[in-house]
Amino acid sequence: SRSIMGVTDDFVAWCEAKGADLSKVELRDATGSPVTRPVDLILGAEHLGRVDAAIRGRGVFARTAMSKGDVVLSVPYAACIGTEGLRCGAGRDQSPPFEGASAAARLAWTLLSLRSDADWAPYLVALPHS
Repeated sequence: SRSIMGVTDDFVAWCEAKGADLSKVELRDATGSPVTRPVDLILGAEHLGRVDAAIRGRGVFARTAMSKGDVVLSVPYAACIGTEGLRCGAGRDQSPPFEGASAAARLAWTLLSLRSDADWAPYLVALPHS
């Protein structure tokens, strides 16, 4: 089993190979990061509860200061998974698994159908396991 950072590094490389621009952000392990949010400072953390730092997994962090209206990151349709009829790299031609399937069921069906597609492996391995 690969480390969380090995999986993240593979996922970032995959995203960039697909044409994503992640230059202003960093994807990394969030377990060691402080859990301070602006709303914690206003309301007090005791009102919101705390997230156990040991189970937070990966996060997206800014590399530079950003202003309102800045593009933080961009992901081309080729790197997106969707459902029938959407502009995306996978799933747009996928028929629903059954008549009347919900969007969630169609997306799950698409993800399951990609398990044997090596091109999508770094994406699938990076998804949460629970």
